[in-house]
Amino acid sequence: MDDALIDAYLHQQAMGNRVGGTFTTHALDNIVNEMKGKFPDKPIDKEKLQNCMKNIKRPFKRCYDIFKNGMSGFAWSPTTEMWNAEPEVWQHLIEVKPEASEWMNKSIRNYEKLVQLYGQDRATGQHAETASEMRRRTLQNSGNTSRSPYSVDTINDIDFMVSQNEANLEKLCENENIPSHDNEVEDEASPLDQPSQFETPSSSRSKRVRRNDNHEDADMSIAIASIASALVQSTKTMEKTNTTIERSTNVLEQCVANRDPLKDFDVWDMVTNIGIPHFLHTKAYVFLVNDPKLLESVIRCPESHRKSVLLELMGHHHGSQD
Repeated sequence: MDDALIDAYLHQQAMGNRVGGTFTTHALDNIVNEMKGKFPDKPIDKEKLQNCMKNIKRPFKRCYDIFKNGMSGFAWSPTTEMWNAEPEVWQHLIEVKPEASEWMNKSIRNYEKLVQLYGQDRATGQHAETASEMRRRTLQNSGNTSRSPYSVDTINDIDFMVSQNEANLEKLCENENIPSHDNEVEDEASPLDQPSQFETPSSSRSKRVRRNDNHEDADMSIAIASIASALVQSTKTMEKTNTTIERSTNVLEQCVANRDPLKDFDVWDMVTNIGIPHFLHTKAYVFLVNDPKLLESVIRCPESHRKSVLLELMGHHHGSQD
């Protein structure tokens, strides 16, 4: 069921039903309906599917925050669904990030699909954690007697948060004893990383946002221009097609109008099956083939009246001769 749920989320994302990292209400309704269709025997609703996705995301978040889309010396195996590396490479990583030991012998299903869904939501680069995540990790590490809470990593983290205007030293000190929020309920319809209470927009970040908006506006303008050009070209093609069809229709109508009704017509078959007496067959045949106009008159009238028309024409012809 987890595989089908992830595929359903990916399908809605591909359909454009995810705006700004948030799945729309329509997308979630579609996912519920799709899962009900695939698993009619299970009690499925939006809340249960959201909770199911939260359970799927938790191990993915831990794994992705370490490996992202790949690290030097590591290779993802789609077969085993594990990160593979030489023992010494693992050892070096675990020295820097002890939490990485969890993934030496542990697989994670659908990792590549989850990267497509939530990789963009989790910041990439050296400092991928938010300020709140760094603070929680510091509190966790401080409970580990084998590692000092004032390690180089922790100091670097604080420097990074202060430099990015995500926190200041006074607030960090004031919140030193705040417990971990790992059990907070996440809104599935929102991105994985909610803004920290310490985060404030910096001028450089605002500039990046404005630049991204400008790029998006330019891309949108190019896309609209391309669509408009395609519509114009399609209209011209349709006009040419309509003209060609009209000409073909006119030619066909002209051919039908000019078609010789006498061509390939079996006069003898008509005469012998029209219902006139047998001794008149030859006389009627000669009468018709000698006068194409009279033959056409007989052919063009309804079959049920051909006998009477033919006899009338033959009688009139003989009467005029007498």
